[in-house]
Amino acid sequence: MRLNEDTVLVGRRCVLVPYKEKYVERYHAWMQDEELLALTASERLTLDEEVANQRSWRDDATKLTFIVLDRAQCFQGSDRFPVSAMVGDVNAFLTVPDEPRAAEVDVMVPERRRRGFGGEAVRLLLRYGREALHLETFVAKVASTNAASLKLFAALGFARANYVAAFDEVELRSTSVVKVPWTVQSFDTAPSTNFEERRFSVRDDDD
Repeated sequence: MRLNEDTVLVGRRCVLVPYKEKYVERYHAWMQDEELLALTASERLTLDEEVANQRSWRDDATKLTFIVLDRAQCFQGSDRFPVSAMVGDVNAFLTVPDEPRAAEVDVMVPERRRRGFGGEAVRLLLRYGREALHLETFVAKVASTNAASLKLFAALGFARANYVAAFDEVELRSTSVVKVPWTVQSFDTAPSTNFEERRFSVRDDDD
């Protein structure tokens, strides 16, 4: 999606950045893992196919994607958003049938798990979806065996709405307004002169 190609969302623990070509090789390496492919219902791609996929998603108005970075490794030196800070990705797909104000969301955090990145990344995405895209409903489709993702979305206020036996998949929905502190920055020029570094300390609690 072109809308977020220069948008950076800074939370307490993580930073969401647009899926730039510099991140493709690391992302492709993640997606060689059989477990991740199964959990995300993805197909294995070549690196060239992954590059083409990144460009396609950038230009697709129905696909909103951010790479999740560890904030502790950002805003340091000349490379403010380094590849080494990558921990996952978070997405919204504006393709829910007959619901123009709805989006399907998913999150993947293959590195540095159990440190709060997944939950905060989803909250940042939901706030952005409401404020930038005027979305009202969010849908998550999770394999019934993926206990960690089911727990994460339940903690974010998603309620079980359906079970699709053909895919062994649980559908969860939320219309709640999720509160999360953030600052919005430009990928090309961040941090801005009024960037509030101390206000969103990585040592702060979520509440």
